[in-house]
Amino acid sequence: MLDIRIETFLTVCEFMNYTKAAQRLNITQPAVSYHIHTLEQEYGMKLFDLQDKKWVLTPAGQAVRSVALTMKHHDSMLRMTLQRMKKNKEHIVIGATLTIGIYLLPNIIADFLQDNPSMQIQLIIANTQELLKKLDAKEINFAFVEGLVPQNEYETRVYSREPFIGVCAADYPLRGSFCYLEDLLEERLLLREQSSGSRRLLDRCLQRRNLQISDFHSQMEINNLDALKHLTERGCGITFLFERAVEEELQRGTLKKIPIKDFSIAHDFTFLWEEGSAFSRHYESFFQTALNHKNKKP
Repeated sequence: MLDIRIETFLTVCEFMNYTKAAQRLNITQPAVSYHIHTLEQEYGMKLFDLQDKKWVLTPAGQAVRSVALTMKHHDSMLRMTLQRMKKNKEHIVIGATLTIGIYLLPNIIADFLQDNPSMQIQLIIANTQELLKKLDAKEINFAFVEGLVPQNEYETRVYSREPFIGVCAADYPLRGSFCYLEDLLEERLLLREQSSGSRRLLDRCLQRRNLQISDFHSQMEINNLDALKHLTERGCGITFLFERAVEEELQRGTLKKIPIKDFSIAHDFTFLWEEGSAFSRHYESFFQTALNHKNKKP
């Protein structure tokens, strides 16, 4: 069970307001002040400073918050483990970016459930930055992401290296059987929203060639992957996506890969969780299931 002072501290961190923290905890404001004061006495350092009439965390407070969140996460996981022992059930919360969450993870989860039929799973789909925030806040247990990950802040495992390709409608009037990336600048570019992993990857690919998205004749931004693919199938423009996201359309022949001579890009799909987690062994087990699924013979 977490020390009530730690609970109070984390609640103040959430609101940066003693009155709101007291209301959330259903205690008095003097009690909140007392809990924070005794923590500061115990650690010998101030945890909050008042700047411009607003409370902010000191460097010591930031360090305590990081450790306190880990303690809260472990306490939560311990409680779920004990409940599982009582009810023979376990609950995990998985985060995934859109392409992975739709086109990869469902089959992996299905395999995992075959070996863990009593497991309760919650899947949250969001962009990489949102998932990293949720991981830091202990709102998810682990994540599968396609975006860039700070390697020294998390336990990471590379699941696969995925091709990132240009595609267009099967009957799209491309100029010639092969082209260079610059040859496509006269086309309308259909692309995901700025926060998506594929959009960020495309930005970096273009920057390496001293190009940018605005160099295309016109652009259309779509924050829904199905809508983007449908518009591409209808010949409204070209797009760049992970090949895994358009496997079915390529097989059906409604989309085709654009043969770009100077564009050969691949990017890691990464599995990650909190560094030093007491539950690393459980997360490794799920990752092993994912690897077994990838290595299955067709």
